[in-house]
Amino acid sequence: MIELIRPLDAQLLSAIQGIVLPWAIPLALAVTFVGNPSLWIIIAVLLHWFGWDDESFYLMNVVLFSSVAAGIVKFAVAAPRPSAEKFTVIAKDFYTGWSFPSGHSTLIAAVWAYLHKYLGKIAGFVLLLAVPLVALSRLVLGVHFPSDVVAGIILGLGVGYALLWLRQKVRHSHFKPSKVMDSLAIAGILIAGLLVLVFLQNIPLVAVLLGYYVGFFLLKEIGFEQKKEELATGLWKVAAGCIGTGLVLLPIVLFSGFGVIALHSETTAAAFVSFGAAGFWASFGLPWLWKKLIMKKEQ
Repeated sequence: MIELIRPLDAQLLSAIQGIVLPWAIPLALAVTFVGNPSLWIIIAVLLHWFGWDDESFYLMNVVLFSSVAAGIVKFAVAAPRPSAEKFTVIAKDFYTGWSFPSGHSTLIAAVWAYLHKYLGKIAGFVLLLAVPLVALSRLVLGVHFPSDVVAGIILGLGVGYALLWLRQKVRHSHFKPSKVMDSLAIAGILIAGLLVLVFLQNIPLVAVLLGYYVGFFLLKEIGFEQKKEELATGLWKVAAGCIGTGLVLLPIVLFSGFGVIALHSETTAAAFVSFGAAGFWASFGLPWLWKKLIMKKEQ
């Protein structure tokens, strides 16, 4: 099926790249990062550090399940990316060698579909505008065909709206999670993480997500509650969190090089342990230490 539309895809991609001006290249490199999972993982972690635990958890779910959805379709379709011999390929995508659908387009569309109900008009419009801009950036950089980004947007909208519906369903039904439901949620997340590992082959991404979820559910298990931080206190907490994250990742950075910071490193056991520890530090280590050590001194 995908072979039938590739000739038209190739014509459209050539036409788009043919009108790209030189100044648009660095702009596309910046815009494309908006669809990178590492950006939204950072945002979810920052929300958690500021005490917005539910918002952090659900946003991390968007990252996880959009990655799963895109990875499964990529693996099933197995469509190659644009060839550097025929197109201008400026960037490199480190997830898989498969092109359909665009993971960046899937994620940014899922983020908008999930968040638009919670954002103001201006923020919602800016995020909506980011969806086609990220998609266009993937074409400018030569890492996807037009059908890839269109399919990614459609898939992402489905994932985002499904997660939004699920959260609203839970909220409106006054659902009270039990130990059994927590266990099922953990099992579902572990399965989703394994799917990302199998279909995207991205060890650091899987490790960060699993480390985050392990810490998050452990906080719930021990009855730990965070308070929402004021801006000044929150910034100090973020600074401490960044220092701790740097120390956790320092061994793998020194061992493998700075490329691993972008969640793109090769699949190694060391990378899995380091990034898993970073995820656990972000969700459990910093909040627990901050409350037990820092906040206790102020009381």
